[in-house]
Amino acid sequence: MDRNRTGVLRRRAAPDRRTVAGLGKAATAVIGVIGTLTATLFLLVDHGVFGSNGDDPQQPDVVNVAVRDLRAPLLGGAEWSGESQLGNLVADAYRHAAKTKLAFVNSRGLRANIPAGEVSRAQLAAVVPFHNQLVTMQLTGAQVWALLAQQFPNNQILQISGMRFSYRPTGAGIGLIRAVDELSPADGPRPVPNDGSTLYSVVVDSFLADGGDGFTVLTRGTNRVATTIGTAAALTDYVRSLTRPFDSGAEGRIVRTDR
Repeated sequence: MDRNRTGVLRRRAAPDRRTVAGLGKAATAVIGVIGTLTATLFLLVDHGVFGSNGDDPQQPDVVNVAVRDLRAPLLGGAEWSGESQLGNLVADAYRHAAKTKLAFVNSRGLRANIPAGEVSRAQLAAVVPFHNQLVTMQLTGAQVWALLAQQFPNNQILQISGMRFSYRPTGAGIGLIRAVDELSPADGPRPVPNDGSTLYSVVVDSFLADGGDGFTVLTRGTNRVATTIGTAAALTDYVRSLTRPFDSGAEGRIVRTDR
């Protein structure tokens, strides 16, 4: 009902049935298009084409194929066996991403193994699940030696890239670093002097950079740069860049001696 200009109420004319039917068909068509677009979007997200949080397009979930199982060091306790396949892979990934001479990885931060066969982004994220970022800095040769010496009271051998060292445990929480060498693909091994004569570019994750797990030498590194590179992203990009299938093994980077 509405009023005309004289104020008299009059009945509003009912809309034409054909108009109502046309509007209903149009609405149905619009709803159908929206539903199709929504379903397509969810399908693309589910297949990793788009990130559900609005990220840039992503690569397929399978990153590469591993030849064999890559073993992590013993988690949550003392680890005296030294070098591990997985530790080498992660340390190489960090050094590759940061373009530094050396890399150090806390063994206890490696929380999952990578099995043989297809390797997914989710599996790599489970290896380094703490959402840390990479931090670069410079250490003197003396600081590198001091950092390695902190492994013994902390009951943890660091995983490394770009270098090798030998050590001898001498008691509970006590050990001796015997030799440290930088590994250069062009020049071969070069001794790292236990003094301040040489600076080395180093990358670690933000946990270690802040002295985590008792490695306080890293808090004294100079020219520190907190990058925006996440540990999982560094590992994923590196594994994706490797040949298919890829492998990782012990290379004599860490040598335990008895004398």
